[in-house]
Amino acid sequence: PICPAHRGVDYELTKNLTVCLKVIPKPPNSISSPLQVLEMLQAFSYCSKRCRLVSLDVEAMFPSTPTGPAIHLIRNLLKESQDALSDVTSLKPDSVADLLDLSIRNCHAVVEDDGKQRWFRQTKGLAMRKSYSPLVADIFMGMWEKDLQELASACGSTVIHFCRYADDYLILFEGTDEALHTWVEKLNTKDVNIKVTLEVEQAGQLPFLDISITRTEHNFKTKVYRKACATNQVAPFTSYTEPRNLTSAIESDTVRAFRYCTTSRDRQKELQFITKKYEQQGYPSTTIHTTL
Repeated sequence: PICPAHRGVDYELTKNLTVCLKVIPKPPNSISSPLQVLEMLQAFSYCSKRCRLVSLDVEAMFPSTPTGPAIHLIRNLLKESQDALSDVTSLKPDSVADLLDLSIRNCHAVVEDDGKQRWFRQTKGLAMRKSYSPLVADIFMGMWEKDLQELASACGSTVIHFCRYADDYLILFEGTDEALHTWVEKLNTKDVNIKVTLEVEQAGQLPFLDISITRTEHNFKTKVYRKACATNQVAPFTSYTEPRNLTSAIESDTVRAFRYCTTSRDRQKELQFITKKYEQQGYPSTTIHTTL
């Protein structure tokens, strides 16, 4: 369910709960930017020859998050962060946890059906439009993934390192195919609510977020990745858009090209792609090249 948070009766409560939950430290393997993926690959480039690139996707993370265990965990973590919590609210940790429980259990949505209003209450998981949902899910997944490396060792394999962006895992895995699939099966039995799907590198390549990663014997190479369904559409130059926003779009694409492309050849190809994309939408060549 996607609840319209701006119309919810607990809108103000949701905002305040979000502020309270932000005092809890992020799980150690949770990242908030693709740039942290590049840092991880650089730090572990020495193991590129012996590992494999693997990604895991958590199926429907928000509606699958078990709210009871999540709130219990958050209650304990808020008590550990009580000093930081006191800086943002006068409420005690138990009160914040109780209000969070109240908000989650009373999440409603209304649908217009043939001129009548049909009301629904979400009975499982988190609503996608609640501002605290990403925080609650992230905190719970931080607990779920704590023994991820130990389970791999029990299967005769090694998880050299991993990171998670929301519901997507990037893993440097060392082991056989049999050990890999046994490990994923074990992960899917850890919690009845949480299920993950597996994707393994093909010919040493694996896409993760908007980065295409190539594993070589000596390091990891990266470049910009676009899904097959990407339209690559941008606002036409003749549209009613502020000029600074038009040039900002070119700047954003260019910055991403320089950040993600580790070889000059891939970077040059990406800049050529950017130039062609904006020329097709009527952008003057002088504007494009000046911005680049």
